[in-house]
Amino acid sequence: MSTHGELRLLVERYGDRVLRHADDLRATLDDFFGESETISGEINLLVDAVRLGANDHLLSMLDNGVAARMAIDTAGARLAESRGGNHRSSCWAVAVIGHALGRISEADVLAYQSQPGLTAQPPQHQAPAQTTSPPPAPPAQEPTIYRGGPAAGVAPGPALHGQERAPRGYQQDAWPPSSTPRTASRNGLWVALAVVVIAALVVGGVVLLNRTDSSVAGEPESFEMSGDVEEPERSDEPEQSEQPEEPEDTGGVRACGSEPEMQARDVTNDSFGVTVALELHATCTGGQYLDARTFDVEITGGSGDLFASAAFDFSGDPLWVPDPVEVPAGSTVQAYFPVGTFWIPPADLFEEVSRGRVSVAGDAGGSSSGAVLPAPDDTSSGDMSEVQASGSGADPAVSEQASEDALPRQVRLDEPKVSARFVDRWVPQLSSKSYDRYDDVEGITYHYDDIYRDHLQLRLAYPDARLLWSGDWASYESADFWVTVAGETFPTGDGALDWCVRNGFDGDHCYAKRIIRSGSSEGTSLLQD
Repeated sequence: MSTHGELRLLVERYGDRVLRHADDLRATLDDFFGESETISGEINLLVDAVRLGANDHLLSMLDNGVAARMAIDTAGARLAESRGGNHRSSCWAVAVIGHALGRISEADVLAYQSQPGLTAQPPQHQAPAQTTSPPPAPPAQEPTIYRGGPAAGVAPGPALHGQERAPRGYQQDAWPPSSTPRTASRNGLWVALAVVVIAALVVGGVVLLNRTDSSVAGEPESFEMSGDVEEPERSDEPEQSEQPEEPEDTGGVRACGSEPEMQARDVTNDSFGVTVALELHATCTGGQYLDARTFDVEITGGSGDLFASAAFDFSGDPLWVPDPVEVPAGSTVQAYFPVGTFWIPPADLFEEVSRGRVSVAGDAGGSSSGAVLPAPDDTSSGDMSEVQASGSGADPAVSEQASEDALPRQVRLDEPKVSARFVDRWVPQLSSKSYDRYDDVEGITYHYDDIYRDHLQLRLAYPDARLLWSGDWASYESADFWVTVAGETFPTGDGALDWCVRNGFDGDHCYAKRIIRSGSSEGTSLLQD
């Protein structure tokens, strides 16, 4: 049986207390799993997920209405950043725990399973270039504000109106588990049988008594009618069916059929995502409500590049959007996009927004209620709202394409700074990834989504980090790697290595690299001891 299936059986048998303490979980998994059934790395990953609170973070988001995949991605990103692991494997651990608790489907678990079988040993070969992942413990970053005024960001975003936690519906055995199986008592069986027989006799007697009473009570009474009885007049006209009354006009406002117009006004970020301040204007005379359960927001660049796409839930707290003639400022929504729902660094997105080079579109997809809602007391101003993405607005194929487009675009955007500051200098190299190539360190095969997410997570933690294409530089033997380097440069390799150590990177995740345009790559790398 799979790891996630076995862990779910453990929770069903002994209750969710199995997952409350990391030490207890490790002891239980070590006892429960044999060497042939799982590898120690999986146990370490699951234990770290509990120890670092990833399971609590996942459940909190699910309880607040965040979609399963989005909750897994967000909790997995934090786990990867906290323990210095790979995002996909961290998401797998979070999904496995959620599945064990009955909150995540098996399909969602399998979506993050990097190998055909979790018990399969990864192939052993030497990668042609460094393949690293985000730092083990990057510094906590305060929300970045790109222009004056109070922070418009939310970290990681406000809670949404959500559902109650579903009951798991299973019988919990005693904890800790006993090595002796339970046996049924023979005397207990006789007692149970006697109770069933007595209950059947009682029920049968009650049914018989009810039938007798009903037969007596059901006999029609006979009586004589005296005097003339006036029959009701009959009309040849057909009877009119009763028509429902028209609802009173209470001055309410119905969510109209068209979506409000939106413009991006500001951008802020934290270490896990980006907040875009959206200004909304009604497209219906007199104003409108936005109460869609799934409102997809898509932000695109002037050339049509997809910058961000996520779904937001306004059904629990509908947003009033005023008539632009009456209220030119409209309503403002602080929309939080976590990693995995945007494909441009926050600083670059801010630049595009400030220059008016982005378009914002919304689509309720038929999820608006159409209900008549009370008109706001004051229609002379708009609403202010903060909302976190409840799911991705892009399907996996669109997301993969957006990442494939984002990587070379980022190289072009970063090239001027790299050429001006990095050439013939030593820099800390944090990551190098190649498409469709197996990573020995992380144990996964990278695709464009994985590569861009890896770079973006490093960039959110270290905003001066830049992206290189190895084929553009003589420093690299292989010409097909996306390389992330820190923004600081040094005259010697030792200076770059010291940066790696000071920032908590081990030798698998950071080494010194000299950036050169021509010549031999020999002597351009310096590894940690």
